[in-house]
Amino acid sequence: MIDAGVIRFLINDIIATEEYNLEGVANYMRVPLDVIVDLVTGININPSLAISTKIIELHTTVRKPVYGEIIKKIAENQATYKY
Repeated sequence: MIDAGVIRFLINDIIATEEYNLEGVANYMRVPLDVIVDLVTGININPSLAISTKIIELHTTVRKPVYGEIIKKIAENQATYKY
């Protein structure tokens, strides 16, 4: 399982982009707003795999350039790695 703190960070980062608010995150994930609020406030410290996956998926869409840079660095390291 992914740490609840990481999920909380990702939700807060999604909201920081101002592309989504808490309601928008809940609507995207098709869950009640209370589920998202419980994650952000730390009430739910054990998010399900399905919830975690959806949050990561949403984060990759709002922070696409960040993930592009990560993939680029991995590719660069792979090219220089000697087997």
